[in-house]
Amino acid sequence: MKQKILDYSFIVLGNLVLALAVGTIIVPGNILSGGVSGIAIALFPIIKVKVEYVVYFLQIVLFLLGTVFLGKQFVQKTLLSTILYPVFLWVILRYNLDLKIENPLIASIYGGIGVGVGLGLAFRANASTGGVDILAFIGAKYTSIQLSVWVMIIDVLTILLGIATYGVEKSLVGIVSVYTATVAINKILLLGAHESISLFVISDEYKKIINEIHTTFDRGCTILKGIGAYSQKDRPVVLVVLSKKEYPRMQRIIKDIDPNSFTIVNDTKEVHGEGFLQEFSQ
Repeated sequence: MKQKILDYSFIVLGNLVLALAVGTIIVPGNILSGGVSGIAIALFPIIKVKVEYVVYFLQIVLFLLGTVFLGKQFVQKTLLSTILYPVFLWVILRYNLDLKIENPLIASIYGGIGVGVGLGLAFRANASTGGVDILAFIGAKYTSIQLSVWVMIIDVLTILLGIATYGVEKSLVGIVSVYTATVAINKILLLGAHESISLFVISDEYKKIINEIHTTFDRGCTILKGIGAYSQKDRPVVLVVLSKKEYPRMQRIIKDIDPNSFTIVNDTKEVHGEGFLQEFSQ
């Protein structure tokens, strides 16, 4: 029940943030930001229909498409967005809450951040804001491409549509907005994740290194079986996951034990398990 309340709170807040970004920056600034608003702006010189009306129409069409390809729970959450987003946007445009950002580049950056935060909040609840991100969810469901990448692909296609009606310069400004939105989506999706590093160590003194991992850091580790390609000899590989603040000390210890050791370090976005959740949240 608690998770359900949290999910619906994310959906409401996400739609509000998205509507604020679109209604106060994107539409007034005529920015080709992607999404249904970007499509509506790109089509306006051709069909001469007000942007908000095209947005409402696309919301309905895309929701119907989502009911065909996506699950029942997703559709239920998306129905809320399909109602909320047009209402929020209508109120914002009705009262002309234009932030009046004169510089189009600055407007595209702020607009992209707002769009990305709004979409990211909805995505965290496994929901759509009822726009073209439904297409992104469908793409992510049936391919191995990440959701945020699908959002960027669809938005870039929208920008290309805008080239025909607004020219290259305005479309390039739109690309800045699309990129900013993609970065913001990823940041929101990873919000609260427990960042760490994965450390692979190859050393003849691996037993001493393992002992230090156990005693100094109170961490577990894993021994992977490796074979030297040149020597064809067994080379145990030690894998340990540490917080980023622990890594410098671990690296010094390894070098003190074996200056000839070989280490590989990878960023790890999220860690679940004993010994990590509490410490990383401090």
